[in-house]
Amino acid sequence: KAKSREVLSHLDAIGAERQTLQDKRRSAEEKRDSLENQIRELEANIQQHSQTSSLQGGRINIAHARKKRALDEAYDILLDKLEANREELCSTDEGLKEVMDRKEIQEERRKETERALVEILLDQIKKVMQIHNGTLA
Repeated sequence: KAKSREVLSHLDAIGAERQTLQDKRRSAEEKRDSLENQIRELEANIQQHSQTSSLQGGRINIAHARKKRALDEAYDILLDKLEANREELCSTDEGLKEVMDRKEIQEERRKETERALVEILLDQIKKVMQIHNGTLA
């Protein structure tokens, strides 16, 4: 009985860990979607900004060139954040796989424990029946 409680306790802990990882994954997916939208918007801004030249009237428009550089830097930062987010998602997926593997092991232990308990119960029932019938050796 104690072994059964221990296994169930492990299963509960695994379930809680799984829920935490699933919440973390859901949050990372939302962040990824947000980053992808920001990247699309920034790409549109970069494309629109690149329609005009930094050279205007034979002179360099410093403000235009700085804005282009700022847009490019923001783009690089977003790409780095997206890559980090994807790595986080992969890590979370690996954690979920490990948790599911541990859950399977604990489920198997639970089944083995239940089988052992059933065998003990059946043996006790047989002994009680033998006592009741007066054939206990």
